[in-house]
Formats: sequence, structure tokens, C-alpha cells
Amino acid sequence: MTGFAANPIPAHPSQESVRQLAKAPRMRRGQQRSQPHGLSLRINRAIFASFAATVPAPTGGSARRVRHGRLVTGPGADKANGILLWIHGGSFITGSPRLEQLLAAGYANTARIPAFLPRYRRSPDHPFPAAADDVLAAYRGLLDQGFPAGKIRVGALSAGGALTVGLLTDLRSTGLPLPAAVLLTSPMVQLSTELAHARDARHPDPYCSPDYIERTNRVFAGATPLSDPRLDHLNTDTTGWPPVLIQIGGTECLLDEVGALGTRIRHQGGHCEVQVWPGQVHAFPMMGARISLPEADAAIDYGARFIATAR
Repeated sequence: MTGFAANPIPAHPSQESVRQLAKAPRMRRGQQRSQPHGLSLRINRAIFASFAATVPAPTGGSARRVRHGRLVTGPGADKANGILLWIHGGSFITGSPRLEQLLAAGYANTARIPAFLPRYRRSPDHPFPAAADDVLAAYRGLLDQGFPAGKIRVGALSAGGALTVGLLTDLRSTGLPLPAAVLLTSPMVQLSTELAHARDARHPDPYCSPDYIERTNRVFAGATPLSDPRLDHLNTDTTGWPPVLIQIGGTECLLDEVGALGTRIRHQGGHCEVQVWPGQVHAFPMMGARISLPEADAAIDYGARFIATAR
């Protein structure tokens, strides 16, 4: 449970958010034309890689490549306090640990813990279960390094959210201990995208295309049916899960599937807080590293305190 009561969500989006929202349709149009293979995939990966190359280490801290990923430490970070395992996004086909190292550090700093961002094999080159197996291996690796499960927090962005829900399912099935807390930012949950398509028909997402999400989800699943227990996240057993915080933008087509996951967790006896941020687009906390976005700063601050109070 969170140990603080302050609600950080504003009643209305900031002026900077309104300006960013006006630019969002360009992103959606680009997604609608994009394909998870061939030249389109190569261009997307090159764009993400160029962005990642400009992401600095956290102020007063460090970021370095380690075996199987990146280790990011903010000011005063100490492994004795635990660690944040951060699963990056990128629709399963792009993205990288370096691209999200500042975001992960922002969530980890209040707890004074380092963040480990594992590399995982991406689709379509390596379809399921490659990425899921890599994330499970990363968690096992932290246990093997001596981190008690009660000092491991797991965080994720976008497609990393689906991998995180899958990780919790895998931990249950393998008998491994669960982490202390889970933070999901704009997570993809229902890989079939039925709820995303239905919501988009009623309230069009200005930023993300459900068609694009469905295409990338399908190449991630590969030959595995989406009804497989490791992929059917909305029907997974959440009994005994640690506290979960979900932060999502109010314009996202993923809202209904996120709400369904939160309801399932609570109905099965767990704690899940779902924060819906008005006027925000997919993965809005990432914008805090590039522009002055009050909602991004506030969301990261709240999430960081959630991480810090997890026991």
C-alpha cells in the first residue's frame, strides 16, 4: 500500500500538455503507415537508436553497460536498499535500456536504489517466448546476486508492461518469490487489442493506433496463440501479487484493458491503484526528460514515492 495520501493528478491538463496533444496526430499517422518488418522496421529502430544515443546519465549519478543490460545509479543509490528492475517498452520490436535510463532513474531515486534495465530479444527476429524468457532470466539473476525478492521492485513502460505481467505469471508458475512492488506506465495488457479497438472506436486515441499495436503484438506472439497462459494477461491469476501502481494517460486506447487488470487484481484480493492523467498521451512520463511537462514530473515523483515505500 502507498504510505502517502497526496493526489498528484490535476483537474485539468497543463498548457504544455495541451500543446503536446495538438502534435499527437502526427505520431498516430506515422504508426498507421508503419510495419513491424522490412524497411519500416529498420527505419524505426534507427530512429529509436538515435534518440537513445542522446540520453545522458542521471545528474549526479552514472549509467553504464553491464552484462545483459544497463545499470543506472542516481545520487546516493545503494544496492543495500534494493534495486528497480525496469523493463523497457518499444512495442516489442524497438526501444532499448539506454532510451529509458533517465525515466527508470527518476522512479528509483527517492528509494536510493539503482535501476537495472535488461536487454531482451526483440520481435520479429525473436518472437515469444524469447523476450519473456529474458525478463525472467533477469529477475532470476538479481536473486542469484543476493537481492531478496522483498527488495526488488519491478517497473515497466508500454510493451514492458505486458512483459512484466507475464513475469509475475511466470514467477507464480515456477515457485519463485514475487517482488515488493510493481509500477506500470501506460502498459499494454490485452495482446489481442479487443478492448483497445473498442475504446478507440468510441474515443479515438490521438497518439497511438490500435492497428499498429495489434500488428506488433502479433509478431511478438509469433506462432503462440494469444490464449496461452503466459500471454492471456487479463485472465491470469493475480492472487498474492504485490501492490501495483498503474499510471496512464486519459487519451489512451489502452484505458479499458488497464482498468480491467486493476479490477481483476482488486477482486482477487490485491492492491492496485490506477491513475488516469487527464489529457495525457501514451508514455507521457517519458516526456519529462525532453520538455518541461508538469504531469510527467508529478507522475514520476508519485511513482518514486510508491517505489520507496514498498515493503
